[in-house]
Amino acid sequence: SIDRIITSPIPSGKSIAPQQAAKIADGLFYQSAYVLKKGKTLTAITEKPGELLPAAAKHGFTESERRDVLMGKRRMTILIFKSSA
Repeated sequence: SIDRIITSPIPSGKSIAPQQAAKIADGLFYQSAYVLKKGKTLTAITEKPGELLPAAAKHGFTESERRDVLMGKRRMTILIFKSSA
């Protein structure tokens, strides 16, 4: 078991369909629930935070913090999820 995961999951866009991005997010949270210690965190930076929320809730993660940042001119969101499993 580990204490923290930091990632930048692939968002939907020109090369990834929304359904495929949802499947990737689901796999990320499924595996994270397996390897993270209870109460520890997964931190993700993404342009589309809404794509991560359903998968996080499905696998027992709660959003504990959200920060909007700029990467050049790109608006990104840092989400910190806490595991409950």
